[in-house]
Amino acid sequence: MLTLSCSDNDDNSCYPDRTVIENHENLKGIVTNSDSQCPSSLFILRTGIDPEGRAFVFDACNLPESFETDGQPIIFSGKEYATGPLEDVCAFPFEISDIDAYASENELYGIWQLVKFTDTSTMAETVQNDKEKPIEITFYETNYNGSTTRNQFFGVFMTEGNNLILKELNTTEVAESEWGNRFYDSLQKLYSTEEKHYLIPYSITMDTLKFEYEPSKFMVLANKRF
Repeated sequence: MLTLSCSDNDDNSCYPDRTVIENHENLKGIVTNSDSQCPSSLFILRTGIDPEGRAFVFDACNLPESFETDGQPIIFSGKEYATGPLEDVCAFPFEISDIDAYASENELYGIWQLVKFTDTSTMAETVQNDKEKPIEITFYETNYNGSTTRNQFFGVFMTEGNNLILKELNTTEVAESEWGNRFYDSLQKLYSTEEKHYLIPYSITMDTLKFEYEPSKFMVLANKRF
């Protein structure tokens, strides 16, 4: 655990002109600079949903350089600061007091990027057009969120053996690109009308995650941390 020198004295704070609105302890989250709402030059702290149903996106003024890795799982504490009524921010001001790498027992925990579709029966592969925004999924302990070329999606999940169960899939509904449509269409093939959820056979090898959406057909995702 890395402890940073945050002081209760506002003069020594990153934000001497802001008011502390909440102290947070032992939040579990992920460092990323690929959040769709923030510039890529900014590393933010993004959390899963807490017991009160809240999820946070923080701009930490004192994030150590050693943690500036897209997809780095973390556990951290610190102070959340207020913003002005007319202030437009993509993440809330935050000052870290403690931070450490987080090793979850959930092997899915982290940011995954869809890199290709494969058919092992024909050895065919389809990759994304480089000009399009990549499709990403972030898994926390029990919930997930993600983005396609044009939409955002989120929900809750669980695993049973080698099956990933998306108990809900909430999404915006902007007209999709061809790549985005293929992603949603592939997921839809895994929806059980009887069980009312998505049942996805999956496997993880090193930094590669595979979803089997039809026999011998896979979505292949790479862990962004590596």
